[in-house]
Amino acid sequence: PKAVMIQHRSACNLVRVWSDYVGVRPDDRLAQMASMAFDNHVPEVYGAMHKRCTSVVVPDLMKRSGPDMVSWLAGKHVNVMVTVPSHLRSMSGPGVDVSTAALPHLRVLDIGGEALGKDVLDIWAPGRSLFNIYGPTEITVVCAGGRVQPGDEITIGHDLPTYNNRVLDPETLQECPTGVRGVLYTGGVGTARGYLDDEAKTAAKFVEVPSFGRMYCS
Repeated sequence: PKAVMIQHRSACNLVRVWSDYVGVRPDDRLAQMASMAFDNHVPEVYGAMHKRCTSVVVPDLMKRSGPDMVSWLAGKHVNVMVTVPSHLRSMSGPGVDVSTAALPHLRVLDIGGEALGKDVLDIWAPGRSLFNIYGPTEITVVCAGGRVQPGDEITIGHDLPTYNNRVLDPETLQECPTGVRGVLYTGGVGTARGYLDDEAKTAAKFVEVPSFGRMYCS
């Protein structure tokens, strides 16, 4: 596993930007599912603290219970959940109701970590705010996102506040014209210091880009 050096200010920025962007409120109940070894625990745990809302710790067995988790979430009145598409698929098997009638309190879904498919979007988005979120650990978990609804084109959205995403030619570090394939570079407050005890990898992945400053090359 890679050890990424994230600065305190970057983590604090993430917590503020993410919780404001998806609309976490003080009266919310936020599902806490991510392991401390997974970067998603930062917005889950500290986002709840920042907004002074309630963290609802999901037992390990419940995370793997598939459709049984639907009634558990309903019983716990969970409003906000951060998860991946495959987990939502496991919960919404044939004949399982995941509509707002079955989960009346679930208001916000933050989806990331995997490509969001139309099947998940069509089942889970109606009546809710579903955000497709993108970002590697190297830029402090998230750097782009957008709310998507059934029928929308599924993309990774737009820059989150304080982040700067650019598609560049890796040879020239110049921006690619629309429609030209390039590499995604990200800069901003969330950019990590680099990799612990790996100066060569840090130099290869974190580069100075003319006009944009220091950026992470995805």
